[in-house]
Amino acid sequence: QNKQIARQVQELTERHEEYLAITENMKDGLVVASQTEVLSINKAAQELFQVRVDECIHKPISRVSRNKEFRNALDHALAGEYNEAVLQIHSRSYQLLANPVHVSGKPYGVVILIWDITEQKEAEQIRREFSANVSHELKTPLMSISGYAELIENGMVRTEDIPEFAGRIHQEANRLTALVQDIIQLSKLEEGDGEF
Repeated sequence: QNKQIARQVQELTERHEEYLAITENMKDGLVVASQTEVLSINKAAQELFQVRVDECIHKPISRVSRNKEFRNALDHALAGEYNEAVLQIHSRSYQLLANPVHVSGKPYGVVILIWDITEQKEAEQIRREFSANVSHELKTPLMSISGYAELIENGMVRTEDIPEFAGRIHQEANRLTALVQDIIQLSKLEEGDGEF
């Protein structure tokens, strides 16, 4: 029995060391908690929330962070509901996933994963601004072309002025073509390396 117990303790120790080796070297934050206390917090989460292991382990999870979104996601997960949130910490954006852990059908604890999405949010903002600018830039020559064509169609342009209006339509069409080519080129660049 002693040998068996010693072997089981050795296996548990090895598994625990493997778990620590993996979680401590993760880039993303990881917090594991029961309903009442923090069971594990990796180095990335400690750095993010500016806490030490000894301040958290076997202490209430409120010791990790008092961030409102964090608390809300945690409360939902501890009630048995999967939850997601975006945290703003130190002027950076973080995605948080709070997964409830059920034992015998009841919420026992939570696993929280947090990773930095600042660059992703900034890229989304750039894309939104780019789309708004493209829409505006495309509308301008289209409105000019439409306006000049309508004036000619309705006979509101003197015959001798038609070549001048046709020249303006041609200029605006060239401008529109150049804009579309720029957009196509940007799309190809983005597909190539994932960035503008």
